[in-house]
Amino acid sequence: MSPEGAGAQVAAPPYPPPRGYASGNGAYQPAGNPRPYRAGAPAGVLPLPAAMITAVRLMYAGAAYTLVWTIGVIAVSAGIVKNNPVHIAGGDHRLAGAATFSVLLAIAEVALWLGLARACRRGRNGARVAGTILFGVYSLGVLGVAASSQAGLGPAKVLSLIGWLIGLGAVIALWQPPSSAFFTAQASPNR
Repeated sequence: MSPEGAGAQVAAPPYPPPRGYASGNGAYQPAGNPRPYRAGAPAGVLPLPAAMITAVRLMYAGAAYTLVWTIGVIAVSAGIVKNNPVHIAGGDHRLAGAATFSVLLAIAEVALWLGLARACRRGRNGARVAGTILFGVYSLGVLGVAASSQAGLGPAKVLSLIGWLIGLGAVIALWQPPSSAFFTAQASPNR
């Protein structure tokens, strides 16, 4: 303790006026209405453009379509087993293997659809690129089904085309200028 400051008080630093208020003539007055609160959207999150909403909805539709496709594969496999029990009982397990593979593939495909939709909603440009690459791979598979001359694949060809069109719509929506602006804004370093 210093001898000259034994009875002196230390000056407190001046505090700024409360946020949301402006000082005028020495009195605090409301500075205006604050920004409205948007439920579910954290501060600083950009709203999704219409093209992005379309892309995400198509991705969810793709996941649902994959589930429907898989249920169809299981139903057809069960029908074949029911109508041909002697052939299946003889040890031919190819049908069971194909159905199991189809279910495992569907689980992975649904997870990819949902994961890409979620990442795109968050503005992850890598998800947009990955989705486009996966659509290219899927297109090769659809071409393989469409080019097949095996009998009885007519419904599979039509259903594969429907799934392909869902993916095409999502990819086109992801690369629209408003979507590109959204991804660019989400990736900007000062966000």
